[in-house]
Amino acid sequence: MEPDSNVLSAVPAAAPIRRRRVYKESEKRSAIARQASSGKSVARFCHDEGIVESSFRKWCRKFSGKPTFVEVPVPMPSVAVEVVLVSGDRIATSSDCDPLWLAKFVRSLGTSSC
Repeated sequence: MEPDSNVLSAVPAAAPIRRRRVYKESEKRSAIARQASSGKSVARFCHDEGIVESSFRKWCRKFSGKPTFVEVPVPMPSVAVEVVLVSGDRIATSSDCDPLWLAKFVRSLGTSSC
């Protein structure tokens, strides 16, 4: 017996697979800033941008009130004085080191407190 071509199949057609978008932290922060300056409600902004509203609200909770830290390289000050002790140890100071404090410090290394 051949299948009737007018009968619908009991197996539903496969729905297209939608992949979830993964946003970078910078994209999340940018979206939050754009929404704040847009004058739109969160719902309207998310609809217009194609962002899931619950995800956007989670981003807002995560990033609100938390400062963003950026690593800033700090150049080392130039060495103005380097003292070589009898033991071979070296003490290097920056150009803004107080010379009287340095002299007192070096003298105190030679004294024993015991």
